[in-house]
Amino acid sequence: MRYLAEIVWFPSAALNDYLQWEQVDSTTVKATITHGGITASGLFKFDANGDVVSFEAKRYYSRKSGATLEDWFIQIEPDGYKEFEGVRIPARSAVTWKLKEGDFTWYKLEITDIHYNQIKY
Repeated sequence: MRYLAEIVWFPSAALNDYLQWEQVDSTTVKATITHGGITASGLFKFDANGDVVSFEAKRYYSRKSGATLEDWFIQIEPDGYKEFEGVRIPARSAVTWKLKEGDFTWYKLEITDIHYNQIKY
């Protein structure tokens, strides 16, 4: 699931043949990854400019009583995009568990630097 969520930082990874893309509506696509006998899916939402604004999926949340399958939501800040090495990516976002007892934002992040592998021919 993390691979799908983090694909926004490495856009060329979206072209891998173990990913399937399905349009849900005019602003949402469903991404499904199948690799090593495991399949997982999540929804990417886009704004009118084509920027990803959120990602949501079911993910296991670890509790003392055992892991439970919960809604996992990543919100990208509206002005959170930056360009690194010619690649424009979402650089600021928050990761929130949508739990029965209420939302739990457990991680806020900001990408300040990133280096991509450059293939030279």
